[in-house]
Amino acid sequence: MEVAGRACGGNLRTNAGSLKSPNFPGSFPDGTRCTWVITTDPGTRVSLKFFEFETEQCSSCGCDGLIIRDGKSQSATLLSKLCGSDLPSPVIASSNVMYLEFFSDSSNTGKGFKAEWSLGRIFKKIITFSCCIVGMTLLQLYILQKKRKKMSFKVS
Repeated sequence: MEVAGRACGGNLRTNAGSLKSPNFPGSFPDGTRCTWVITTDPGTRVSLKFFEFETEQCSSCGCDGLIIRDGKSQSATLLSKLCGSDLPSPVIASSNVMYLEFFSDSSNTGKGFKAEWSLGRIFKKIITFSCCIVGMTLLQLYILQKKRKKMSFKVS
């Protein structure tokens, strides 16, 4: 991808980092198109948090904006399509890969955006037992789990 003769976008393979539109905090150029693919460690999820956001606001974000997808390509599931000047909420992928595409038309540029990504673990609820429990119903297991959560221990 290019912006006025300079490269933008790329493959970012790290668990945390920052990302900004071309020329940020100055105005991004007309006709900008940049794509990034963020990849974190397997077993994690990409979490993107915005610190500044300013693009042209227009119908369906068709003028200037940022498209965020849940995967590695432009055909992946759409997570968010952003434009305007409201600070977006954090966006979290379902896996360790997130695709971003920043674009602008030929009029009304703005500052663009500044964001940081980090990772979040995919937690799976695991019930562990200290011995074999045979013949318990799901209701009994649920009650046992609730009782364990109510217990608290203080360490001095």
